[in-house]
Amino acid sequence: MEEDYGKEVREFYNVYLLLQRRYNLQMYAHFSIWEDGWIKIYKKTGRQQKLIIKTESESDAACYRMAREQLNRWETAQLKDEKQAG
Repeated sequence: MEEDYGKEVREFYNVYLLLQRRYNLQMYAHFSIWEDGWIKIYKKTGRQQKLIIKTESESDAACYRMAREQLNRWETAQLKDEKQAG
């Protein structure tokens, strides 16, 4: 279980750190033994932030995996929008 957690966290940050710089993202996370953990990722534009990803799970590893999968889908949608606009 510990191995899965470490693997999921590394894979999440491999994706997140690249996108963070490119799209000006901000991440908030909370994990506790008493309640479900969550990850929220916002896209910052000036003083405003728009929630783009929200995951919640009892398992920390599952939360990171879901957030990584949602980030990948979000990036695909962003690239598609950029291609259509340009």
